[in-house]
Amino acid sequence: MDKIYHFLAGLPRSGNTLLSALLNQNPNIYSTPLSPLPTFMYDFSNTANTAEQAVRNDENKIKSEIFLSSFLDNFYKEVEKPVVIDREKSWGTPANLDLVKKYITPTPKIIFTVRDILEIIASFVKMDAQYLKNNAADASYYIGNYRSPKDLVCEYLMALNGDIDKGLLSLASAFYPENKGMFHIVEYNDLVFNPDETMAKIYDFLEMPYYEHNFNKIEKVEQDNDEAIGLPKNLHDIRKSLSQSSTSLDILSDYIKHKYSNMEFWRENATMKVRGKDF
Repeated sequence: MDKIYHFLAGLPRSGNTLLSALLNQNPNIYSTPLSPLPTFMYDFSNTANTAEQAVRNDENKIKSEIFLSSFLDNFYKEVEKPVVIDREKSWGTPANLDLVKKYITPTPKIIFTVRDILEIIASFVKMDAQYLKNNAADASYYIGNYRSPKDLVCEYLMALNGDIDKGLLSLASAFYPENKGMFHIVEYNDLVFNPDETMAKIYDFLEMPYYEHNFNKIEKVEQDNDEAIGLPKNLHDIRKSLSQSSTSLDILSDYIKHKYSNMEFWRENATMKVRGKDF
């Protein structure tokens, strides 16, 4: 079966898993678990461009290009649905997007879920996860001796080159002129409070007919074994019906709220400036 491939990226704790579960209600769509394909493709591409056996022979170079172009077809060979939405939060990073354009489609469609940065931080802090405390303590020797444990976790989450920073880099690609029309941003609150309108816009973006979703019977198709990699068991759990997260910003210190407010550069009122959009 010939398949159409789209992509689902997003910031952490922004409703990405929830949206994927909703998309999987559509019998014509397979929205994947968190995908290893960007890593697979990036690693193989690097090897193909540096390994002696690959670069010394033109025939091997051609075969490597063909192999990269067939990654998704081979990986999803058993999927019997016409539309596959590959879900990995960093599909939009420049390196990953270049691979998509070169080997999958020159005009990809990437759905990108977003949420207020402070709400993302608060959602993580609310989990009170030991792995975050441990990682924060290991990475922050100096401030760990004079800052509160919660602030320490917040600063770890917002560290340069961390997961949130990587997500912001992935989203920033949406504003590069050469990527115009390739991204569709989905706000977490829009998905929760205006689901019909939000899903209709997604289908318009994907150029697919609208599907009538059941927002009161949401089931996650895949089973994540997060504990096996040291993450909380419930990290990617979702509610069975749409409802706003009860996370309050009161869990954050005034210092953190001041430091990381107005970072939502995809909105007009943000004070944070990014390449492509502002300069």
